[in-house]
Amino acid sequence: MKKILMSLALAAVSAMAFAAQPSADDAKALVEQQAKTVFTKLNANQSRYRNDPGAFSDLIKSEVLPYMDFELMSQVVLGRHWRDASAQQKADFTAAFRDLLVRVYSRGWTNYAGTPVEEAVKILSASPLDKYQRSDIRIQVRDKNGKQATVVFSVRYKGGQWKIYDVSFENVSILSSYRNSFDTEINQGGIDKLIAKIKTMKGNE
Repeated sequence: MKKILMSLALAAVSAMAFAAQPSADDAKALVEQQAKTVFTKLNANQSRYRNDPGAFSDLIKSEVLPYMDFELMSQVVLGRHWRDASAQQKADFTAAFRDLLVRVYSRGWTNYAGTPVEEAVKILSASPLDKYQRSDIRIQVRDKNGKQATVVFSVRYKGGQWKIYDVSFENVSILSSYRNSFDTEINQGGIDKLIAKIKTMKGNE
């Protein structure tokens, strides 16, 4: 259920657009604005997504992936193993992890299809920027059955753009969750074995 809630909530924060002078209010406003765009597309294309699951994956790829910092996410989730990995292993892991997150975020969209945009997503708050120009954006998501949950998106301002580098549900970071399991896998079989396993994961593990 956690990943289902994250999947559509993440789509709500896809366009962390450019800003001349970064501020937490900028990130918060951009999240709110883009939420309406993404959920409007979801509601307008329910039949298409239902008949062609890959179409929603395409929406995730076009509206979400460009605004995620996969290099930083890969470094964080691998921890100490990132330093030991070769350049090719780093590239292969980053690509496999990116594709895994697409599968994760593409699941469960039917729970939100048909929910009015104003009810599906509510922006709660944005923490002040720290010295690294990072902020946590708190969002309340609601599915078509009225179930609510709070999701926190950790974003940072880099290269003139806001980018997502972590997602948390009920104070549990998705990166921390994967980091623990990935660490075990690498210790037991090495990073190449982990990469091969990630490619087979469906996103509901």
